[in-house]
Amino acid sequence: TSTNSPPYTFIWDTTGLEEGVGHTLTVKAYDASENSTVSSGKWVKVSNDDPLITITNPTPEELYLKDSVLFITTTSDSGGIDYVDLFVDQILLDSDTSAPYQEPWNTALYTDGLHTLTATSYDITGRYATTSLSVTVDNTDPNNVSITNLTEGQVVSGQKIVEAWALDNFEI
Repeated sequence: TSTNSPPYTFIWDTTGLEEGVGHTLTVKAYDASENSTVSSGKWVKVSNDDPLITITNPTPEELYLKDSVLFITTTSDSGGIDYVDLFVDQILLDSDTSAPYQEPWNTALYTDGLHTLTATSYDITGRYATTSLSVTVDNTDPNNVSITNLTEGQVVSGQKIVEAWALDNFEI
């Protein structure tokens, strides 16, 4: 592409180029007498794909969370990661600009019940990817825990079935 008025610009379509591959760009300028000079090269790396991101802690297998939980993500991108935002219920918990992308999450500051952890990874070109995980916070201890079929000081012998009772806001 050629142009004859500043600023001298052109559009370079990188969409068909291989992801993560570097290229050296140069420009050549001509004057009215057809004299020319080539610029020094600028090395650039193609990154057209969105980053990949995964929440690695907590895991979906963890049914209930309590106390402090380390919220950890892993992310990658051929062009490089700029930063990662970590959210709890759409409220920013932390923004990390370098690995490891993690933050302690104090579940005691949240109500018992369902919460959504979300991580968004931004690459250096502004492309991004988001992942979420629903978790249940349970910081309430079981209550009304008691042995129901024995009395204080009762005499027992042999094998005795012991019955108990307990309540919890989720499950025992």
